[in-house]
Amino acid sequence: MVEKTGYDSCAEAVPLGAHLLACSPDGGVREVSRLATQTRPQEQPLNPPRNSYVVHHEPECDAGPPLAPSWPDVEKVLDGLARAGATITITPTSTTMIGGYESGRRVLLQSSSGPRWLAVESIRECWERFEELGRIGRSDVLEPGRCSGFMIALFRQVPGVTEERVRGDVYLVRDSS
Repeated sequence: MVEKTGYDSCAEAVPLGAHLLACSPDGGVREVSRLATQTRPQEQPLNPPRNSYVVHHEPECDAGPPLAPSWPDVEKVLDGLARAGATITITPTSTTMIGGYESGRRVLLQSSSGPRWLAVESIRECWERFEELGRIGRSDVLEPGRCSGFMIALFRQVPGVTEERVRGDVYLVRDSS
């Protein structure tokens, strides 16, 4: 049961343990796991002090099943890896580092064999093939770009993509929710 409080005309008392966010006076947001409130009658309104927190209740709701991973998810992973200058394991003995990234255009892969620019459109074409098939191995993403090891290593990091082994071969499976 949610009741009105005397703090604010739109403030509500919420059950203990409800998911709450508290906005501090400095503009920051803090999650509050429990909040004990004492309700006051409407005839005794309370004026909160200047540096108090304002609490917003976000009721939990069923968001439904997670969506299948899509191209924007791949772009987010690629952008995050590029910003971090991440080293990506391609095979147990081979790694690649993202040395540069021009969003929507190209990515610079740096490995022991030297630097190489790869068109983002090539990555997108491989992702579209993955979407069509639902499951891919390295041989499925040889073209375009001839960077199947990188494609598998990149797609493996996308939320909603899982790895499975069949007779020693590695395949990625895209969640189809």
